[in-house]
Amino acid sequence: MSVEASPKTWTAYGQFQLDRSYMLPAPEQLRWGFWDGAGPGDDVLGPVIGKTSA
Repeated sequence: MSVEASPKTWTAYGQFQLDRSYMLPAPEQLRWGFWDGAGPGDDVLGPVIGKTSA
C-alpha cells in the first residue's frame, strides 16, 4: 500500500515541528548518495561548520 501526503499535510507537519522548536541533529558526514564515493566531495560547499539550513 502506498500513501502519499499532500503539500498541505507536509506544511502542517513542518509547522508542528517548528512550533515545538525541533532541530535535526547535525550529521557528522555528508553523503551525496547511498554509498561512499557518490557525488563530489563536501569541499565543494566550502566551510560549513556551524551553518544550518534555517
